[in-house]
Amino acid sequence: MAPAGDVVALRLCLERIIPARRGRAVALDLPHAETAAEVLAAMRVVVTAMSTGAITPDEAATVAGILDAQRKAIETADLERRIVELERQGAWSATPTPLGVSGLLKLTQEYARQRAAERGEAAPSGT
Repeated sequence: MAPAGDVVALRLCLERIIPARRGRAVALDLPHAETAAEVLAAMRVVVTAMSTGAITPDEAATVAGILDAQRKAIETADLERRIVELERQGAWSATPTPLGVSGLLKLTQEYARQRAAERGEAAPSGT
C-alpha cells in the first residue's frame, strides 16, 4: 500500500525502519565538575539555559538528573576517602560498640542530669 501512495502506511513503514528520536542533543557549555560545588555551578548553567529558552524544562530536568548522579558519586567517593582516613588514624571504628539496654539507660540518665544542671534544677528522680 505504501508504494501506491498511502501516506499512513508509508509513515508506519518509516517509523519501523527509522524510529523517531526521543530527544535532541543538548549543547551546553558546562564547567568541568569534580566537586559538589562545581556540580552546583554546572546546575546554574542548566537553570540559566532553561530560563532563557535555550533548552526545554524536560531537557533541563534530564541534564540536572545526570548532574545529581555525578554529585552523589563525588560525595560517596569523598565519604569513602574520609572514612578510610579516620580508620587509618584509629579515630573511628567501622564496627560500632553496642551500648545495650543498660548502657543506653545510663546514657539517658546522664543526659537528663546534665540538662537539669544546665537549667539549675534538681536531677530527675530515678537517676
